[in-house]
Amino acid sequence: MQPLIEISESLRIFKRRAGGGDWKRYPGDAREICGKIVEDCWNGRFFQTSTGHFCQFYSRDFAWCAESLIRLGHGQRVRKTLAYALERFSKHGHIRGAITPSGKPFDFPRYAIDSVPYMIHTLVILSDHSLLRQYKTILEKEIAYFFKRCIDPETGFVKNDEYFTGMRDHAYRKQVCYDIVMVGMLAHDARKLGLKHPFGQRDYVKLIKHLFWNGKWFYGDLETKAWSSEANLLPFWSGLFNDAEMFRSVVKEIKKRGLDKPFPLKYDTEPLQNRHFLASLFAPNYEGDTTWMHLGMIYLSLLAHYDTKEFKKHIALCTSLIERHGTFLEVFQPGGEPYSTWFYKADEGMLWSAILLELMMHR
Repeated sequence: MQPLIEISESLRIFKRRAGGGDWKRYPGDAREICGKIVEDCWNGRFFQTSTGHFCQFYSRDFAWCAESLIRLGHGQRVRKTLAYALERFSKHGHIRGAITPSGKPFDFPRYAIDSVPYMIHTLVILSDHSLLRQYKTILEKEIAYFFKRCIDPETGFVKNDEYFTGMRDHAYRKQVCYDIVMVGMLAHDARKLGLKHPFGQRDYVKLIKHLFWNGKWFYGDLETKAWSSEANLLPFWSGLFNDAEMFRSVVKEIKKRGLDKPFPLKYDTEPLQNRHFLASLFAPNYEGDTTWMHLGMIYLSLLAHYDTKEFKKHIALCTSLIERHGTFLEVFQPGGEPYSTWFYKADEGMLWSAILLELMMHR
């Protein structure tokens, strides 16, 4: 079933690309544009990830936006979206990374190590005890499955004999910082919600800092010890780390590498190595030195807390970008042009705009 879903989803995305045409432009300033996109991402049942070809539910994208959506007054819609996803996952047996527009859960291209952590983290953000009680059985079952599938029970670390899908889902990497951050977040949130779990009292913050922090920033993985932006943002976004000095050191490295230029944020300054073959064929450099707006929004939300000066500079760049294109685009070429290949064109009307809107209105 999984390969058939992947083929179907790829053809659906290519069909939209082949149809040509430009992105839909929204009138108004950045606040008005983002507000209209958020409304258009609500389809009556759940928040779609975009108004374009990602017109479906994604576990990680929804988790990134949930707190901002609630602060914008969409708490009931967040609850309905979470209930929709949990119902679909319950019916099909497992929590997955995404749900097709027709309602079928799937992972791409492998088991997504972040899906269970993000779903449970969204429950923490929403703090809805009735929803927790309703789906407690499947949540505890999925935590147990997650542990068996992904974790070495002796060390509590991610297994090293299998690749897992993460935020940078076109990459084949092992001993990945992002992966163990997701494990640590899940262990922390399971304890907070009183869910049965097999993590014991392992101190994942201490483990992550010991293995990945080099005194200035977090290694993306232990094999290459190279930089990767998600490895340096998600430890703080997850709530596992809140050391202002550590984050300022990360910001310094981001600026030194020019990852925030022409606007935030790139995964790296180099093309991605060890890539998923078909993804690389159809969308080369998709997750290389391209500029990603979901990374930018996570970065902005952290800057709002830790670095006011940098926050003001980058939010001005982002609002100008939104107004230039009249929408919130997904990904840009290294030079700042919207990403486009023969097969794939950057998606539009991203739900991530909720983060920018909330930052403009409330911070």
